Amino acid sequence: MTDQEYVKSLYEKGKMAMEEIEDYSQKQIDKMLIAIGKVVYDVKEELAAMGAEETKMGDPNYKILKHRTIPMTLYYMKGKKSTGVIDYDSEKQIAKVAKPAGVIAAIQPSTNPTTGPCINSLQCLKGKNAIIIAPHPNAIKSGTHVVNLMRGALEKIGAPVDLIQMTENSSIERTGALMKQCDLILATGGAGVVKAAYSSGTPAYGVGQGNVQALITEDYEDAAFIAKTIVGNRSADNGMPCTGE
Repeated sequence: MTDQEYVKSLYEKGKMAMEEIEDYSQKQIDKMLIAIGKVVYDVKEELAAMGAEETKMGDPNYKILKHRTIPMTLYYMKGKKSTGVIDYDSEKQIAKVAKPAGVIAAIQPSTNPTTGPCINSLQCLKGKNAIIIAPHPNAIKSGTHVVNLMRGALEKIGAPVDLIQMTENSSIERTGALMKQCDLILATGGAGVVKAAYSSGTPAYGVGQGNVQALITEDYEDAAFIAKTIVGNRSADNGMPCTGE
């Protein structure tokens, strides 16, 4: 089977899974998010250690803290409408109706091998989309583990597991085929990955490296505090986060 045939089969499974949840209520959607978010968060220590060991990057203790972004993401999404009519302008009589983007390719970096797939899955499933995760070649083991956890959580609540899939035997060629096949791309990584996503012909959101300079205004009085904060941020997880300041 060629890379094109392989990713097409994943794409078709994702589309079928989306059809199964086409009539899901907001309550059913949010139930899926809580299920996959909780199953990953509950084993954050194990996942943090696995990711650091496999990639040989980052601080496993800090990676545990990174998993706190999972409940933060769930809290941000709580109560927000993402299906059906989500807004209505009575004066102009215009309704805003939420519609899935489709099957989304999520390209993962080695810096966030377990938190990245979970956060991207929460974002995609909130809008009734399916997601196909392409793990970094150096993070296949940890990426596979977290995807299997999330698929298991969906199965337990009776939701279609193929809403979340992952490419096996990850390679540049296979990831390239995936980006061309899917309806939207979430690309997180270096400049090369982001450029490839934007050049694929598929609509894409890219996030590259940060590490920007911090400019402090002359009238800022607590220099010691801001210096400590900047150093702490940039040294977190051995300086790997791409968030900048």
